[in-house]
Amino acid sequence: MDDIKLYAATEVQLRELLKITEACTSDVRMEFGMSKCKVLHINKGQWKSHQEREIVTGQTLDNMDTDETYKNLTKATNTFAIPVLTYSFGIIKWSHTDIENIQIFIRTELTKHRMSHPNACKERLTIDRKQGGRGIIDIQSIRTKQIKTLRHFFQSKQTNLHRAIVKADKNYTPLTLSSPDHAADTHNPIESQEKINTWSQKALHGKHRYRITQDNINEKQSYTWLQDGQLFPETEGFMLAIQDQVIATRNYKKYIIKDPSVTNDNCRKCHQQKETIDHITSACKTLAGTEYTARHNSVAKIIHQALATTDKLIESTDPYYNYTPTSSKADKVTYLIDIAIPNDTNVQTTYAGKISKYTDLAIEVKRLWKQNKVVIVPLIMTVSGLTPNTFTPHLHQLGLDEKLHKIFQKSAGEQRADDPAGPSPNWRRDHGNP
Repeated sequence: MDDIKLYAATEVQLRELLKITEACTSDVRMEFGMSKCKVLHINKGQWKSHQEREIVTGQTLDNMDTDETYKNLTKATNTFAIPVLTYSFGIIKWSHTDIENIQIFIRTELTKHRMSHPNACKERLTIDRKQGGRGIIDIQSIRTKQIKTLRHFFQSKQTNLHRAIVKADKNYTPLTLSSPDHAADTHNPIESQEKINTWSQKALHGKHRYRITQDNINEKQSYTWLQDGQLFPETEGFMLAIQDQVIATRNYKKYIIKDPSVTNDNCRKCHQQKETIDHITSACKTLAGTEYTARHNSVAKIIHQALATTDKLIESTDPYYNYTPTSSKADKVTYLIDIAIPNDTNVQTTYAGKISKYTDLAIEVKRLWKQNKVVIVPLIMTVSGLTPNTFTPHLHQLGLDEKLHKIFQKSAGEQRADDPAGPSPNWRRDHGNP
């Protein structure tokens, strides 16, 4: 018995449930972890401030404040919403259609609140975050697992009570315990790998999956921002839409959704190249001197501040976005650090180009400045967060903690999502309701 959640329609019912729980825990010699317990009051879908506090085992339960939130939307959904359903599996006869309607409702609500794009890859919603998904529990899968587990439990017990229950259950519950070969009213859940295969085979959505599985890309680090869950759900959904190539660029409207009103798919900024998501995020000459430079400077500050802190040149702990870089030539070692954020298809080309570009300069710097060593350090991360295998070794080369990658990735992601020059993220206006 762990992580119990109590749901009640009124405060009186909640107190009764607390008394029952207190009695049960006392019987089995368990104690409430008061530091982990909170009470949340919801009235008509809105957070309700509540002054009174519940008492359990002589101690006061704190109420959750309005500024207390779960680390991310996915964790809150998996912790608060879905368990309400899972307690009923094996008792209530949910049909496959019922479960599918709930899954559709989840996708619709996320889209309505701009937390997911209506044309984004739906398989990613229930794929694990470390594999590039949103990590929301697959309700169909957990229902099947719950029923199979309960059937095994009752049929493996040999007590008179359990035998009587097994004999009596003739299709009264979804378990149908009296039939040893009953497969239960469940559809075989789609396994995670099968979802990934479906995602990979899609012509548009699958491009990102293909790119991230290349040998030179570190998949684990590329999805760090997803696993940490530190971005707003809206920003997270926008970044996944970029990866799925479903942002409403002119090229997308003309060739994918076949919008008859779009006859010219040239970039609305530079008017020279086709307006694709790759062009907008990293290849538009008009944006190069403004938006791309701001993004570059944002992540460059992170590296510079970390280096200055490591070498004890500064003691400031200001956030990186408030940091002003300084310089020092005290050591006889020079690092030529070039930060690049190319599109997903140009990782290897960009890396090789940086090495080639700075080789002659490194030789000259070593000779003119009388340096003992000059090191070329290209730090590269793509516009959608793909991280090459060279990123962490270069951080170690600079004497920096590899955790810096998370801050680097988050900063670049926020710059992409907040880019005022890019296509409008107002998906409902551009595409209509899901």
